[in-house]
Order: sequence, then C-alpha cells, then structure tokens
Amino acid sequence: YVSTTGEHPVIGQQNPDEQEINIEKVLPMKKTIVLDPGHGGSNPGAVAGKVQEKDLNLQVSKILKGMLEEAGMTVYMTRSEDKDVGLYTRADIANHLKADLFVSIHHNASPDTAAQGLMTLYYPSSSYQKMNGQKLAQIVQKNLVKELKTKDWGIFPRPNLVVTRQTNMPAIITELGFMTNKAELEKLVTYQFQKQAAQALYASIIEALQQ
Repeated sequence: YVSTTGEHPVIGQQNPDEQEINIEKVLPMKKTIVLDPGHGGSNPGAVAGKVQEKDLNLQVSKILKGMLEEAGMTVYMTRSEDKDVGLYTRADIANHLKADLFVSIHHNASPDTAAQGLMTLYYPSSSYQKMNGQKLAQIVQKNLVKELKTKDWGIFPRPNLVVTRQTNMPAIITELGFMTNKAELEKLVTYQFQKQAAQALYASIIEALQQ
C-alpha cells in the first residue's frame, strides 16, 4: 500500500521517525536500474595528483549497487572494473535492458580551484511525462545537497551528452564534487563521503520510482 497523499504509509504503530526506514519493505522494488560509473580504462576522467575520477566513480557506484539490490532491485553497471566503455554502448546497455532509470556517476573539475559543490545534468526533453530527466535531476540534486551539505550548483540541461540523450528512460549525470578543490578532494576519497553520496542517490531513486 502506498499513500497517495505524498506521506509515507503508516506501518503498524511505529512513531513517525521509524516509518521511513521500512519504506522499501512496503513497496517491493522490482525495478531495473542501470548505474554508469563515468570514464574508465584509458580514459581516467579528471585527475588530481594520484587520484583518478574513474576510480571514485566506480567506488560510489559499487556502494550504491549494494543498497539498491538489498531493496530488491535488479542493478546493472555499465562497467564493474577499470575498462573502456563507449558512450553509445553505455546508453545501448540501458535501452536493451529496458531500465527504469539510468544514473551516471561523475566527479567534477574546474580551472577555478576554489569551486566546490554538487550539480546534476540532464537531457532537456518533453516535460509532460510523469518522470523525466529534469524531474529526476531535481530529486537527485535535492537529496545530495541535503545529505552532503555542500554548495548547491543546481541542475543543468545539457542537450549534447550522449549517455543522457540516447537513453530511453529518465537519465541523469551527477557530479559529486570538485576534485580540483583540495579540501573537497580530501572528502571525496573517503569511504564516509562515498557512502553518504550513495545513500543520497539511493533515496533519490526510491523517491523517483514512487512518482
């Protein structure tokens, strides 16, 4: 049973704080999610010292995959190791699987070393759909900012990015922080941050699937 009022369904006589914990038990998530750890192989993505973006992307994706599978979802990753995967191939994988959502995980870089914070990118498409890239981006950005408490750059329409343009389902690219900012990079490499980021993405996926 899922309440249509936007509130979480009441489970037994628990207090309100405990209700959210069991949300996936109330709503069995027989959904297919494709996670796309950006870059890989000969394409490291952003590089800061010895840290390569491709590795951070994969670490967060693996943590998130475990969380989603625990909630009963079928999860595919476009790569589960350090290898090259073409952008069109990534989109093709998701389309072939008829995935419900596509979440591409990246980390940012900027010539401005003071820049830090979060942004989410999406392909601008028709807005009448119940769930689309823009709506998914709004949910993801909101939850990431709430969980990670860092600067909110907002969401950006990007018509030319292959993985969000070629996918047939709601799709976003999340940029989890700036590797070019020394203080932020120190956080990005920690398991604590990676788990928090995965938790926020997990909450976003659950929220989007309930819409």
